[in-house]
Amino acid sequence: MDNIVVVVVTLFVLVIFFIVVITRVYGTASHFLEGKILFVVAHPDDECMFFAPAILTASQNNPTYLLCLCNGDYYGQGNVREKEFYKSCSTLGVTREQAILISDPWVKIRWPRYTMGG
Repeated sequence: MDNIVVVVVTLFVLVIFFIVVITRVYGTASHFLEGKILFVVAHPDDECMFFAPAILTASQNNPTYLLCLCNGDYYGQGNVREKEFYKSCSTLGVTREQAILISDPWVKIRWPRYTMGG
């Protein structure tokens, strides 16, 4: 157990050190967000739940694209979730032309219950 604590603390210190060095060298992290940027998410709503701050920052000064790998139709709500996805993209500064959602009915992944712990 003590080894795990040492590893976690060491990783934490290294991450903080990296952030401090990068901030001092570059001023802000915005220098890393130059050029075309692509965010890839698994399903609708992941873009806002996990990446909203990054997408908002990137889309201010860069062509920002969003690729969603499914339409979230697991419970038959694919059409609704597609509309929500495009509205979310618009709110985040990504145009309809820069947002791509794959809604192919052949691309449905169903995880076996035993792999999900159920």
